[in-house]
Amino acid sequence: MGTLRRYYPWLLGLALAPLLFGSVNPEAQAVVGALFGISLFLLASKSGPRPDSFSPPAWSYLAIFVLLLPLIPLPAALVQWIDPQRFALARDFPLEPEALPTWLTLSVSPAGTVQRLWELSLLVACFCLARRGAAHPGLLPRLALAIAGAMLLLAGSELWYRWQGRGSVLGLWKFSWGQPGGTFANRNDFANWLYLGALFCLGLLLRAWQPLLSARPPGLAPRPIPLALLIPICLAVLLAIGMAAASGSRGGLMAFAVGGLAWLVLLRQRSRQRGRWVGIGLGAFVTIVLILAAGGFLFDRLALAKADLGGRYPKLDIWLQSWRLFCQFPWFGTGPGTFVTAFNHFKSGGGAQTFWHAENDYVQQLVETGLTGALVFGVLGRRWIAGTLAAASRERFTEPELLLGAVAGLAAFAAHAAVEFVFQITANALLAATFLGVVAGARDQARAPIVVPAPTRARLLANLAAAGALLAAAALQGVAFVDSWSAHRDAAAGAPRAAGDKLRHSLQLWPWAPGRAIALLRAEAAAMANEPRDRQLARAVEARAEFAASLSRDPLNWELRLERALFDVAYSTNLVRALVETRELIRLNPLQTQLPLYLARAWAPVDRDVALALARGADLSDANRLADALALSWSLTASPALLWSLTPATTDGLTSLGDFALERRLFPLAVEAFQMVARQAPSVELARRFLQARRPDLVASMFPTEPSAPSAKLVLARAEAQLGHYADSIRLSQSLWTASRLSARILARATVTTPLAALEEQRKTAPNDPAVALQLGEKMLELSPSERNLPILNQLAQQFPAEPRLLWLVFVTQSDRLDFPSAAQTALQLAARALGEE
Repeated sequence: MGTLRRYYPWLLGLALAPLLFGSVNPEAQAVVGALFGISLFLLASKSGPRPDSFSPPAWSYLAIFVLLLPLIPLPAALVQWIDPQRFALARDFPLEPEALPTWLTLSVSPAGTVQRLWELSLLVACFCLARRGAAHPGLLPRLALAIAGAMLLLAGSELWYRWQGRGSVLGLWKFSWGQPGGTFANRNDFANWLYLGALFCLGLLLRAWQPLLSARPPGLAPRPIPLALLIPICLAVLLAIGMAAASGSRGGLMAFAVGGLAWLVLLRQRSRQRGRWVGIGLGAFVTIVLILAAGGFLFDRLALAKADLGGRYPKLDIWLQSWRLFCQFPWFGTGPGTFVTAFNHFKSGGGAQTFWHAENDYVQQLVETGLTGALVFGVLGRRWIAGTLAAASRERFTEPELLLGAVAGLAAFAAHAAVEFVFQITANALLAATFLGVVAGARDQARAPIVVPAPTRARLLANLAAAGALLAAAALQGVAFVDSWSAHRDAAAGAPRAAGDKLRHSLQLWPWAPGRAIALLRAEAAAMANEPRDRQLARAVEARAEFAASLSRDPLNWELRLERALFDVAYSTNLVRALVETRELIRLNPLQTQLPLYLARAWAPVDRDVALALARGADLSDANRLADALALSWSLTASPALLWSLTPATTDGLTSLGDFALERRLFPLAVEAFQMVARQAPSVELARRFLQARRPDLVASMFPTEPSAPSAKLVLARAEAQLGHYADSIRLSQSLWTASRLSARILARATVTTPLAALEEQRKTAPNDPAVALQLGEKMLELSPSERNLPILNQLAQQFPAEPRLLWLVFVTQSDRLDFPSAAQTALQLAARALGEE
């Protein structure tokens, strides 16, 4: 196999990464990791020593140590000294009540850190492959082709989704924010990948049009690129820029502008040829026109940027809270991949909303690695930036155009990372790692000796070990996902025992997946649901011990703790411990205000007093939550006094209490609650509630003078009817329908010459003809009131509700017969139909 072909699995994995759902999910990372591992394995004998062009090895080793340090168990006394807040969390939220750990990790979520290190290992592998491949003739153009192909598919997927409509990524998971792009769940990540890819592929177009011969080694001319490849590459660039602009990503546009500026600055240092710059100016003009044509939604969002930053999704507030979180863990941070866990506990705003990222990769890096990480990665970053700029500005390379494209892509990525979380999305970070590897490899090539020595035996073994480790991790994660997916299907099919076995095996292969641990505990609970109580309790001990291992890997994960608390309430014989766990869970995330009531419902069948105490301690300012709390407390203790004690003394609270009382037919309680908000609540809505509570007298007292609003007049008419004031009710109802648009149809009388008997026969032959029904009703009106067939008139009015004249005929007949209670009710029906409230 030729050396160049050994890079193809890596190129395929890089191109697949954005298409596999942004490479966020474990199954996508397993596929990409396996492809990278194959290339590393095939290239093991080709990866030898190289010049260290950017940073001394000591700093690289120090960076690795900073990333691994949070996973190293340390004596608790030492952690208390170097990281007091981490020790305080372990003390306040132990895995078991009163069980203080003797050894602690600095990471607040070891599972999250392991998962993040796995993602970073993919970036390192991608960087190493790009660095080695950049020195190989012909690889960089193929890299550009792979990226262009991925851009075509990614932009095409967005076009397809816009045409077909969608609410999920490939039907696998639903969008929660309604702002997807292509196969990405977030439009900013989608736009970032397309913009970066376009900046890099512009280098290939420049290479084909007017290559930078002066930036190449003497006598080295680029190989021509066939026109059949240039056309799709040009189409990919244009389509990528257009679809990225159409996505509406403001941060993406800013990043593209920074990348474009970096392109121009670097090219200015490499080229003075006027013709080339004329062409570049024309290309820039086409790009601007394309963005203007496709960016209508984008410009609308730009106009709302200031309001969005402080309102809908307050990034400024997230950054401020992240800074406060950093101040809690200043030296070593919370650990890579732990932002969501730490932020959930320490946040001071956002309510029950979960913030997965800091919306700024630099801020998140500071939170997760502290000042130690900021120092190490800051020094490395400075050396890399200086080396990159020096290389792009002065040194000669085999593919200088693609090198400039890579540098421009890195500039765009760095700018976008200041306002989004693009580094946290594996597909985007892989593309940036590739560009970084291209820059490093190009500089290696410029400084490498003419004959590159083969790797030593030790280096070969290290290469093979690295490739094997990546392949093994990818295989473990892939098989674990397959087991998890199969378990999900078993659970849906009603086979919890089989689902539990597969989830258990999945966790044995990849134990850093808290979601699967939760699914396993639920499967165990479902499997023991129909077993005898003694068997349930015995099995619960085993299931809980099994779950404890997952909790120890993510001790501050509130979802894991919630699942354990619910399980213990249902199956534990130690209710004191279960109560302690319940209270710890509520303290762990104080802004998850739905938790106390959720737990109260779980405690209700077990201990009524605990359930009521939890309900009293819940934040019941939300009307829906208050309604749930009232329903729960009434089911436990049917005490109106308890309902009053739970209800906040606010308009919404008292209204919710009144509505609850109406549902339970507690009319005196409802009236009392509504009377307390009589001055604040809208009079019409309150009057309707008084009617439901069977207090029409209170409705009448709310309208000392006849209201002018039609809706209020209708409510008063209903109240008068309930009070027995039929004449007043009929008068109010008549004033409503005579003033409505239905008045002409209600009062317009038709002349009928057909005999009554003939009309009755016609009705038998055409029972669904409204014209026949109207003629029959009009003919009956000519009879005396006692001779009119009122049941037939009622039947016609109900059968043809679109003909209000028929209902009016019923009203007239009832009035003529002096049946005023019935006439008042019919008049109310006509009035409601006239107002569209029927």
